[in-house]
Amino acid sequence: MAAAAPVASDPPLDCAAGFEALVAAAKAQPGAEAVSPRAGVPLLAVSVKSPTSLTVFTYTAPEHPAHPLMARRRLVERAGRRAVEMSTCPYGDKAASDALIAQFERMNAGVADQPRPGAPTR
Repeated sequence: MAAAAPVASDPPLDCAAGFEALVAAAKAQPGAEAVSPRAGVPLLAVSVKSPTSLTVFTYTAPEHPAHPLMARRRLVERAGRRAVEMSTCPYGDKAASDALIAQFERMNAGVADQPRPGAPTR
């Protein structure tokens, strides 16, 4: 993956637009593909790949305690290391939203700060 710069096709995550509008905008991204949900997990996702980044829009299904919530997580590269940029729009229960966002942050930490495949090690 080349050094990432802002990607023109990635819209800002504008929470004022509302949950349904954010889901529609994510699905309308060029190259957007639905990600199959894991059985029993009430989260849905759309991934968008570009030459410089991978962006995953994850949103809650109605049965999720944090519903409605949208998160945008973008995998980028900085100085030969992976990083995850995340923004969220929680509209539902604060405690449930905070718990889901914390789960995303733990997942992000598992990816961030790892060398990209093929990068020289220090």
